[in-house]
Amino acid sequence: MRNPKSIETKVVHSGEPHINGAVAMPIFQSAMFETYGESNYHNVRYIRLNNTPNHFAVQEKLAALENAEAALVTASGMAAITAAFLTILHSGDHLLIQEELYGGTHDFVTKDFESLGITYDFINGNDPHSWESKLKPRTKAVYVETFANPLMIVPDLPAVVRFAKAHK
Repeated sequence: MRNPKSIETKVVHSGEPHINGAVAMPIFQSAMFETYGESNYHNVRYIRLNNTPNHFAVQEKLAALENAEAALVTASGMAAITAAFLTILHSGDHLLIQEELYGGTHDFVTKDFESLGITYDFINGNDPHSWESKLKPRTKAVYVETFANPLMIVPDLPAVVRFAKAHK
């Protein structure tokens, strides 16, 4: 008997709806689906709304693998980063952010945050002792990239987690 909480079971079975007798989740290549009188815009199946059967399946699988309540799949990494920033940060907030970043992330922070009223300070992802001095009363988050492109810098992730938890 399989353990429903094992990583192996989650990888194989999470997010796998039973569709027309398919043994595995089929790939839906259509960008549009017929409507069935949906009364809510978010219930309409349309690929740009991020709600095709494949989106639902991969989001369910990722949530199960992370033991999370839910997961969100976006069209790109920058869409995910932007969604995370704009969910957590608001005008007047402050962010501690790793110095070595993907160019798109760097540009978004350095070119757009000011107009949103968000401030930031760059930190060395591998020097946790220097982070405390950059904290501000309105610091809401610490952001690092696990492999900063193109330099492939890996920050001290356990130190980032400890620091963030210690400062809520």
